[in-house]
Amino acid sequence: MSVLKSVFTDLGEQDEKKILGLAARKEYSEGEKIVEEGTPGRRFYVIESGRVLISKKIEGKEDKALAILEQGDFFGEMSLLDGGPHSANAKALEKVRVLAIERGAFEGMLRTDYETASRLLFFLIKIMSERLRSSTEELVALYETGRTIGSSRDLKELLSGTLNALLNATGSNCAAFILHNQFSQGYAVKESAGISDVENGLVESVMKETVGRIVNDAAAEGLSGKIKSEPEILSMIASPIKLGSRDIGLIILGKKKAGGYRNKNLTMLSAVAGQIAAAVENMFYREEDDARKKLGQVYIKF
Repeated sequence: MSVLKSVFTDLGEQDEKKILGLAARKEYSEGEKIVEEGTPGRRFYVIESGRVLISKKIEGKEDKALAILEQGDFFGEMSLLDGGPHSANAKALEKVRVLAIERGAFEGMLRTDYETASRLLFFLIKIMSERLRSSTEELVALYETGRTIGSSRDLKELLSGTLNALLNATGSNCAAFILHNQFSQGYAVKESAGISDVENGLVESVMKETVGRIVNDAAAEGLSGKIKSEPEILSMIASPIKLGSRDIGLIILGKKKAGGYRNKNLTMLSAVAGQIAAAVENMFYREEDDARKKLGQVYIKF
């Protein structure tokens, strides 16, 4: 089955051949930019292999991860619909191969084979509608996180409220915030629901990720024994919490069944990590500073 058939499942064999005739295969190396935000939209891309990060600059500065796309996903569809500038960046997270359809070639099909072109548009619009429905999960989690940030009086309340929102949004069984101590340079579980410890090597590897990591088979992917939890985690998503170049920590969610997560769950977790970073850093520093002051007062007293 071609990648087009896997995306547009109702596409007929003749339509598939005609659309493949418009497409050109392109390859991109890890880290290479495929689409740049603000540039004219000229191509529609379907991913044949590899993973692509979709991100957008916030207030013209830092990139916010919007989605991680993989085989069978597509992007740049608005290039076919309106030809306007790209609304986000697309970058290869690893070696990527795509099918690319030029807007000019598609416009030619609209003139010469309107029925095939219109069916492709119908499938695109249908899938875009499904994407909008699936974004509800992220919006709910972001809303709950924003409300928690605004109402929390201390770090524990902030972290526990956010974990509860994430557990509800994803149906996870376990969760934890692991924070980085700027003074000891170590990591420790700061707030948890069912997770007591995480191997330092796993923490450090997640902190190097752009968006985070998704593991859907703990045994096959080397996760077994690296997280102490009740119940045992068989699938996991984890996302780093960063503020600019500063490492704040990470969030881990786990399920007791394999195959529990999809890329949209990791995208949502990354969005929450970005939203909460400043609040966590401020409250954590304040808590650590208060603790040091109390120790100083005790030292003077004795």
